[in-house]
Amino acid sequence: MASEAILMAMVKEGGNRQECHEKLRSLAIQSASIMKHEGLPCDLIDRIKKDDYFKPILSKLDSCVNPTTFIGMSSSQVETFIKSEVDEVLDKYKDNLVKSVKLEI
Repeated sequence: MASEAILMAMVKEGGNRQECHEKLRSLAIQSASIMKHEGLPCDLIDRIKKDDYFKPILSKLDSCVNPTTFIGMSSSQVETFIKSEVDEVLDKYKDNLVKSVKLEI
């Protein structure tokens, strides 16, 4: 999802959609490779920030990859579900939830 936002920001700045897509794909493959082969965390955003091609949107990059942009109504849906489904079940078993267990190994 974030790659689409980055792509659209680049196009707005006059970038070529095909070229931008290829740059993103190439950086994503590099990032995936180090994750798979070296066990390192995803560094795709860092790679994009370091690539001169993406300089025109560097100031907008953080907003393009902001996770809250992509969650939509999920937080309110979770709250509604908990209130309508989960809370009732938890109340039913609340006496069992406060028991402590001692585990010795």
